[in-house]
Amino acid sequence: MDDSSIDMPVYQRVKQHLETMIERGMLRSGGLVPSERALAARLKAAPGTVRRAVGEMVAEGKLVRLPRKGTIVSPDLPTASGSLHWAVVVPTMRYFYPQLVDAIEREAWRLGATVTLGCPREDIDGERRFVLRAIEEGARGILLAPTSTKHQSRSRESLEYLGDLNVPVVIMDHWGIDLPLSGIDCVLSDNFAGCYQATVHLIRHGYRRIAMVTGDGQEGPEVRERRKGYLAALADHGLTEPQVPPLHNRTVEEGDTEAITGVLSAGVEAIATTNDRTAAFLLARLAQMGIAVPDDVAVIGYDDEPFAEALNPPLTSVRVEKEEIARRAVQLLQERIASGLKGRHKTLVVRPSVVARQSCGRSCSGLDELEKKTEIVERTMIR
Repeated sequence: MDDSSIDMPVYQRVKQHLETMIERGMLRSGGLVPSERALAARLKAAPGTVRRAVGEMVAEGKLVRLPRKGTIVSPDLPTASGSLHWAVVVPTMRYFYPQLVDAIEREAWRLGATVTLGCPREDIDGERRFVLRAIEEGARGILLAPTSTKHQSRSRESLEYLGDLNVPVVIMDHWGIDLPLSGIDCVLSDNFAGCYQATVHLIRHGYRRIAMVTGDGQEGPEVRERRKGYLAALADHGLTEPQVPPLHNRTVEEGDTEAITGVLSAGVEAIATTNDRTAAFLLARLAQMGIAVPDDVAVIGYDDEPFAEALNPPLTSVRVEKEEIARRAVQLLQERIASGLKGRHKTLVVRPSVVARQSCGRSCSGLDELEKKTEIVERTMIR
């Protein structure tokens, strides 16, 4: 903040700083304002002080709070034309993506860029409309985590338009055979390696009969890759998948204790899941059934969401390196903007790591030594 405002109350200095960013085009009409946490860290102010400044600007009509999206600059407020503006498109802000968006915000702030956020949920056509509208409104690049429906994976045709855009696109966290990799930069998480590591983690702790909660046949390519990793880890250690009744995410979340009982009756010692939400429901169902975790059965999640550590017991989970994905995606977007869409395109694959907590063993805490390092695998493709 400007030293000339040193005698002003701190919240007014924060407000003045935001107003200056709007005037200079660093924050655009309709553009997403950095989170209060990011603002507090950047401006060295207390979160409550930032909240007061933002609240006053909302009351004045300069900012608008949108449920589940964040705070944006009022679309009716005239702003300068920023030279570095991106659109960030993610399926939802309810699970997984808030951390990714927050990391992108921090990178944008550091670089003096502004972002507009879109959350089309399961509306694939709406996602396309948002991308095209963002470009019309001046976005110089697109950071996209493609949406999908619960019952249908993305088709090649639904993504091909990205290769014809006149601004660069970087795809984040979407891996499947339908993805038209040629001509599009991608930063992905290695779902196969993540579940492979999770299963090996359980094996190292003495578990041999390891079951997995999966989708009901309608899951996307990410979940299918996770299941492949689970099966490969079992095979590499001379184990096979236990012959148990199928256990799906939906049945666990709906409280089907009969399905869970069927799995436990088959002598299963540990259960792997493909997301922390399902793992949290599973822990709750097991507690209701009087099944002790980890004494009677171990549970491991996936994504390492913020709530994982607060569960009872704290949940061992696979950490998807969201900050690394965001940093690499922004880096690729910058490179592509600078090159004018020329040059070789890249696919960067970020390896997850296992965060060990008490849900798979009383003495199981901290990161496994072999999983501490995030591994970046880079592949290059010619446009």
